[in-house]
Amino acid sequence: MMIDENKPVALLTFKELMEALQEVFRKNSEAQVAKNELQVLMSQEEAAEYLGVSVASMYQYVHKGLPVSKKGKYNFFKKQDIDSWFKGRTRRRKKVVFMQTN
Repeated sequence: MMIDENKPVALLTFKELMEALQEVFRKNSEAQVAKNELQVLMSQEEAAEYLGVSVASMYQYVHKGLPVSKKGKYNFFKKQDIDSWFKGRTRRRKKVVFMQTN
C-alpha cells in the first residue's frame, strides 16, 4: 500500500505506518542482498564459467593483474572485482591493412 507523501506522519494510521516501515525494510534488505552477492567468493572454476573461458585463461588473467584471493593453493575471485577489472580493460585490436593487387 502506498501512503500519501503529503500526509503528515502524525496523521497516519497505525496500519499505514507499519506498512510503510515494512516497505522501507524490504527495500533495504533487497539492496543488502544485492550488495552481498557481489562480495561472494567464486572458485577458479566458477569464475571461469561466469566469464565463459577456460580455467587456463583464468591463470593468464591473474598473471595480467586480475584481483585474486588466495586460500592455500586455491584462487578465489569476487564477482565485483572481475566485473571492475574487465570494465577497466580495453581490448587491443589488430590493425588490418588491405593491399590492392593489379
